[in-house]
Amino acid sequence: IKSFNTEKGFGFIDCQELKDTFGHDVFFHHSQLAGYGPGAPVNFAVMLNKENKPQAYDLQQAGKGGSKGMPGKGAMMKGGWGGDKGGGKGGKGGYGAAW
Repeated sequence: IKSFNTEKGFGFIDCQELKDTFGHDVFFHHSQLAGYGPGAPVNFAVMLNKENKPQAYDLQQAGKGGSKGMPGKGAMMKGGWGGDKGGGKGGKGGYGAAW
């Protein structure tokens, strides 16, 4: 976790691979924080938000593996990148992936 703003309720994860692909750090909402703070290494799933920027969900302590049935790092889930209809988590037109 790169940073977290408690006042605004969001933070960012530094993931060079996703930053190289999308040009942005990975955003996450405070509901995904799960007790982790800046500097904590985490595994996470990612989807593209409505602005086509990477957004993390299902944060877990790094080294603990994916959650129930989550694919390994970089594995694609059903859907297609981008799309403005529910991108990610298998929504229409969106891929989710685990990192």
